[in-house]
Amino acid sequence: MAHITCPKCNNTFDSSDATNRVTPWAAGAALGTAGAVVGAGVGLATGGIGMAATVPFAAAGAAIGFLGANSFRRCPNSACGHIFKV
Repeated sequence: MAHITCPKCNNTFDSSDATNRVTPWAAGAALGTAGAVVGAGVGLATGGIGMAATVPFAAAGAAIGFLGANSFRRCPNSACGHIFKV
């Protein structure tokens, strides 16, 4: 079992503990929303096809956020709570 050390508070915890992982659904929703905003901006910049880029960018952002959430951990120390990439 590998141990992870928080870069902010130097707290060490087990990497297999699922309670310290960042929620994949929250990461997917956040990056999906960001992708929709970027997609709307791309559509407006291309001259009137704003809705065409919103849905694909939102779907891509949500997929990247959901699948990439396993790389991030939250420090279980209640005073720290730092989120960092493993």
